[in-house]
Formats: sequence, C-alpha cells, structure tokens
Amino acid sequence: MSTGIISRLHEWPRYCLPKARKIALDVIKANPPLSTQDIFRLVNGNTAAQPSSSQVTATGTRPPHPFTKYRGVKPPCVGSQIRSIRYLKKIVLPSLASDKEIEKFHTKVETKHSRTADVWLWRAKDRKKSAQPQQQAATGNEVEALPAEIADLPPAAVGVGEDWSHLNRRRQRARERKVERDLKWMRTLQNAKREAVQEFLAEKVPSVSLGVPSSRSSR
Repeated sequence: MSTGIISRLHEWPRYCLPKARKIALDVIKANPPLSTQDIFRLVNGNTAAQPSSSQVTATGTRPPHPFTKYRGVKPPCVGSQIRSIRYLKKIVLPSLASDKEIEKFHTKVETKHSRTADVWLWRAKDRKKSAQPQQQAATGNEVEALPAEIADLPPAAVGVGEDWSHLNRRRQRARERKVERDLKWMRTLQNAKREAVQEFLAEKVPSVSLGVPSSRSSR
C-alpha cells in the first residue's frame, strides 16, 4: 500500500472523539426526539469553528495545524468536532447507543401534505427506567432459585382432547380413565408447588409477590 493511501486513511479520525460524544449528547438531551439530520444541523449550528489567532494568544494554546491540502472528499464541516453526517451516523451515535446513553425508536410524523411518514428518531435514555429492568432481573434470579416452578401445564399435556377414534371401545375407556387419573395427579402436584413457592417467598423474598393464590385458602 502506498504512503498516499495510508495518509488518506488517517487523515480523518475513524473513532469517536470525546468532544464529539459530549456535543451530540448535550444536543439530544436538550431537545425533543431528533433525527440524525436534525442533530447534525443543531450540532454545527451551535459548535464554534477553529479558534482564531487572537483567541490562541489569549488562551495560550495552539490550535491544530490546518490542512493545506485535502485528499479524497472533503467533509462538509472541517472545523467541527462532528465533521460530517456520516461520521455522526456511523461513529458518534452508535457509540452513544452502545453505552446506553441514547436510544433509537420508530414513530410516525405528519408531513406537509397531511400524510404520515415512518421516521427513526434519537432520544436520551432515561436512567431510572433502565435501572428498573435490572432490579426486576435481580428479583427474577431469586425466583429462579426456587426449588420448583409454578407454571401450570395445560390439560393437553396428559392427553386431554386427543383423538382416540382409531382405538376400540375398550381401549378408549381405558385411555379415558388413565387420562383422568393423570390429570388429577398433575393438579395435585401443581397445588403442592404453589404452596411450596408461597412459603419460600414468605421466608426468603418477602418483597416479591407472584400473585398466585394458595390452594389452601380456596379449600
């Protein structure tokens, strides 16, 4: 690979700059849900360009050496931290989304001709809402540690509703009696599981309520 191609690859950063992250996140937090184009417009409308020489003298810092010759396609906003909409779309926004700072969602908006159009917008993610699933997951782990599950099996699990027309009458009657016994035994086991889970939750996890009525109270 020639040196010209290598220098072209490193002419513009291919990673998310910290300042670019902060600028984009501040814009998203300060506004209602925005499209990628709206974020780019607001970012470059509120972001200052490269400092002038007088500002450099006042602050005592030296700005980056300006490009005198550009290779390839020049970004639309060279002096901005978010230099192009492609950089925003492919680098900055995915970086914020992967860190759960923002989220992308689908909605419909009304156009000028009173028609609805499908759009994808970005918004800041609510930290409080994102913490709730984590608490529920922690509670779910405690429930998963229970000695028995409380999910009820359907009657079809023991053969209720199956077609036995291919059997003779004697075998059909025998099969019906067997299914009736199995169904009764299955319900007995399920009631015992409910009682065991209720007792376990009352002792170990008092704050969790599964809303399963005890079979003892219904008797």
